[in-house]
Amino acid sequence: VGIGQQSEQAGFQITQRADYFEAEVGLETTLNRPVINTRDEPHADPRRHRRLHVITGDATQAEWSTWLKVGTAALVLRALEANLLTEVPVLARPVEAMHRISHDPSCRATVADEQGRDWTAIAVQRCYLEACRRLCGRGPFGTDAQYQEALRLLEAWQDVLDRLEQDPLGLADRLEWVAKWRLLRSYLDRDGLDWSHPKLAMIDLQFSELDERRGLFTALERKGRIERLTTPEQVAAAVTDAPSDTRAWLRGELMPARVRGDGCELGLGGARRAGPDRVAAPGDDGSARLHPRPDDTGPRCRRIADAADRHLAVLTRAGPTA
Repeated sequence: VGIGQQSEQAGFQITQRADYFEAEVGLETTLNRPVINTRDEPHADPRRHRRLHVITGDATQAEWSTWLKVGTAALVLRALEANLLTEVPVLARPVEAMHRISHDPSCRATVADEQGRDWTAIAVQRCYLEACRRLCGRGPFGTDAQYQEALRLLEAWQDVLDRLEQDPLGLADRLEWVAKWRLLRSYLDRDGLDWSHPKLAMIDLQFSELDERRGLFTALERKGRIERLTTPEQVAAAVTDAPSDTRAWLRGELMPARVRGDGCELGLGGARRAGPDRVAAPGDDGSARLHPRPDDTGPRCRRIADAADRHLAVLTRAGPTA
């Protein structure tokens, strides 16, 4: 709720972050905030990988919103690496376009490209969608599960764009900003308020409250008004048992050992220090590898060592990132 960095204008906008971006590319994160941050911190072998730090995304609780946000971004990056974005329009003033699009929840606002042609946000996204269709049309990539999920993402992306074009409010069960917009509009209509009323600002804040007893989003979710992709049981299990092929699992295994004082630190050029449970040594290619000490035959240590080797191999291998 509110348009402008200080909510100078009453109204609702799609993203709470849009008004705070002032540059296309830059090193700052709090002043003159850029869309693309150029911090040189690849978190991998810098000879093979670079960091793309995009800081425009809102934090979302809706599972559909998060899935589409992360999944479509991953597909677009793959399409970019495959040089498939040549037909996507290049906006003349991207930062100004971000503001204009965010201020129009009807999704009808237009922005100009470098050739002077006007586009809606939906039309621009359709260009990206078609580029990602061409990417998937070239055949499978990644694991079979990753490719199948990419195909599901394309279908969901298409459906969301079609429904946004017809009536954005019809997506209140999937997109978080639409769910909030619909809830706020119900108060506007019921109580005869306008967008400048402080009650709406309070609802805006309470919508994202993480306390399940107070959060309005979680209340909508409990009432079945928000479509989920997971079950509560799956979420509860993931809190303590991350998938074994993720960095979260490796961190979860290593951190307790570090707290006990028997952890180790690894770098891409080799290990800097090893604890009493294991010995770290550089691999033949210069990457770090983790091995248990000869007198340690514990299965937990072996699992950690194997997992570390797998993750470090991913970080140091050549080719496009997943």
